[in-house]
Amino acid sequence: MKKMIAIFLAAAAFVLVGCSTPYSLARVPKNTTPLDPSTPVAFVFAYDVPVAPPGAEYKGTIQTEEASWCSEKGTVETLKEKARSVGANLIYVKKINSVTGFLYTQFYSQVYTCVLVLADFFYAESELQTAIINHANDKQNQEAK
Repeated sequence: MKKMIAIFLAAAAFVLVGCSTPYSLARVPKNTTPLDPSTPVAFVFAYDVPVAPPGAEYKGTIQTEEASWCSEKGTVETLKEKARSVGANLIYVKKINSVTGFLYTQFYSQVYTCVLVLADFFYAESELQTAIINHANDKQNQEAK
């Protein structure tokens, strides 16, 4: 019976934290105004646009970390949520890496894949944000040809 309770508690813990991804935030300006949770947040990758967006206001840097419960969807949602919380609507991804790990315990084993991201947060006026996204899309279309 004790084993069943331990398994149930372990499963419940993974369900409760399953969507969050551990992270570190750095250089966030003081007194930032969060954005509305429905505000769209755009991703721009450094390999598409090699310099930070001109005219955008820097809002901080985030680095996600590996954990046995992280997932690609959880990482994306964490990045969007944290961007909005510091007043950013643009995530400038400088580095991205995928890590696979194995977790073995007495009661179960698990294979997990984490997406590790190093990114800067910016606030950009919507015209600038649209221009950056269009530039990145144009570049991807040219490479696909």
